Amino acid sequence: MRAYLKIVFCFFCVFFFIFFYFLQNSFSAYLSINPKVEPYSLNWCIITALKRNLTLKEKKLSVLESQKDVTIQFKKMLPTISTKYSYVGLKNVNVINIMGRDIAVSSHDNYDWQIIISQPIFEAGALLNNYKAAKIKKRITELELTSLKNQIIRDVKIAYFKLLMAKKILEERKSAVKRLRSHLIDAKSLFEVGLLGKNDLLASKVALSQAIQDEIKASHDVMLLRSQLNLLLRRELTAPLYIKDSFIIPERVLSFSRALSMAVRNRPELKAAKLAIKKAELLLDIARSNYLPHINLNAIYDRKGITPDLSDNPYGQHESEEVSVVATWNLWSWGADRDRCQKASYFLSQARINYKVIYNNISIEVQRALLKQKEALNAYKVAKESLQQAKENFDINQEKFREKLVSNTDVLDAQDLLVKARTRYFKALADISIATSQLDYAIGKAYQ
Repeated sequence: MRAYLKIVFCFFCVFFFIFFYFLQNSFSAYLSINPKVEPYSLNWCIITALKRNLTLKEKKLSVLESQKDVTIQFKKMLPTISTKYSYVGLKNVNVINIMGRDIAVSSHDNYDWQIIISQPIFEAGALLNNYKAAKIKKRITELELTSLKNQIIRDVKIAYFKLLMAKKILEERKSAVKRLRSHLIDAKSLFEVGLLGKNDLLASKVALSQAIQDEIKASHDVMLLRSQLNLLLRRELTAPLYIKDSFIIPERVLSFSRALSMAVRNRPELKAAKLAIKKAELLLDIARSNYLPHINLNAIYDRKGITPDLSDNPYGQHESEEVSVVATWNLWSWGADRDRCQKASYFLSQARINYKVIYNNISIEVQRALLKQKEALNAYKVAKESLQQAKENFDINQEKFREKLVSNTDVLDAQDLLVKARTRYFKALADISIATSQLDYAIGKAYQ
């Protein structure tokens, strides 16, 4: 009896082990097929795009490069230390005749080693202006980096809201198919009892087929827009992407003067253009510095010898130290200095014109963005009211159709009106969000 119980107990242990093993594998497989995916927020998409964008990484390297240029220009104002080792071989040594006797005063082999310390004293402001110009160039590069970030943020927002709109429209297309299938069931019931004509039944079937086709088209739109956003995020084009429902509806609308003043104060492109004028002025001063002399202070330690190790120099001074001030003045260069000044003045004129062009373009951009936002807000209000009326109209017609108080055509028209109203509503939401994003970019509003 005990042996029998042991066999039964072992059998059940093996059975439960196998059962729980397959249960665990099945559950793991289910989780892998149906993972719980947290939808991505707009902020996550923006941060991810900024981290992964290759053009942004390249521009960051340009900032580092310009920083090194600032360091280089600063070090040019500091003293430099250099060394020089030379050898001169003479076929005939130098001799002097004393009382009819030739006496050598040099060797066939002459070695010379120098240590030179040089400090620029006067460069007519060229070194200091080069340093200032390098600092301005670095700041311009940083502003270009900020401008690129703003463009990426704007593009991500637009792609995000377009994808969100497409998903909402796809949901509405799916709901329309469900409503039309439910209506087709009602139409078949009425047709079977002779309360609905065959033409009306066929019209319901055609409407359902068209709704299914519209759903397919909407799903394709979602796939394309998802690929566009994935491209900005540097993900696989076909990678699944779930986003949060987060349209933007502004609380208030800025006036044009207020928006333009914010753009002038915040836009990095305008700041960079203003700095470019300062840089051009410095380059003109640098070009003019060539008209003046340049003065250097030099300290030289010199050691001469007749052997490579400079151990001895029987023909002259073995070691010497000297300090010298050297002034260099270029008196004639065939008008090259004048040409450099003219070139720099042309560059300055271009920088001033470029600032005006950028200012005008930003002004138009701000005005366009404001008008688009106002237009989208008005369209949103109209679409919201139209959607409410379309919902009520569809519900009323559907109830009346079941009571045979309205025709099949009235229900299909109400259904079509509801789909269009919801599509316009979601499009209006997306248009407001996109217009607000474009206005934020136009006024240089920092990403929060």
